Order: sequence, then C-alpha cells, then structure tokens
Amino acid sequence: MGSSSTTKRFEYLEDLKDVKILLEYLYADSSRYVDVSNGLCVLRLSMNDEMQLLDRNMNFPDCPPSRREIDLLELIAVIEQLKENPSSRVTGVTAWDEIVASAILIK
Repeated sequence: MGSSSTTKRFEYLEDLKDVKILLEYLYADSSRYVDVSNGLCVLRLSMNDEMQLLDRNMNFPDCPPSRREIDLLELIAVIEQLKENPSSRVTGVTAWDEIVASAILIK
C-alpha cells in the first residue's frame, strides 16, 4: 500500500467520526432530516425507527420517502455539503454546526 493510499485511509477514518455524528443525529428523532442537493434536485435524508435511511425528492414533496442504501462515500459527500451550507433553522452557522451541536445534546 503506497503512502498516498495510506494517507487517504486515515482521512476516511476521520470522516467516519462525522458519519457517526450524522447517523446519531438522524436516528435520535425520526422527525430530523438533512437536505442536500444532487445537482438535479434537493434530497431530504432521514432515518426511521428501523435504522433505515430514507430519501425524498423535494421536487415531489407529497410523495412518500423511499428506503435508500447509501454507501459511506456518499454520506461523506453529504457531510461535506452540510459543512458548506448555512443552517435553515439557526442563523449564522452551517447545517453541520447545527447537527454537531444537537449531537452533543444527545449524549
């Protein structure tokens, strides 16, 4: 394994800590969600009581959410977007800051 791939693996290990925070945030309350853009539409990601990730295309908000398998790299990309997007509920912070603050309250 080259040093480049070793470095990338360590970066992903750090990213896994953020994935844990996101999953805890979504699972703690089934009414919680995050909105992310995939370039075509806004997807609303949430989690049900059975720990299944759900998504809803917000172009069709009346349609029910569907169960979705999301791999770790996609979750890491979601988190990166949340770190850049302003919170829609709290002024002056990013959506990720809001999630982290909520995760701290969970513990």
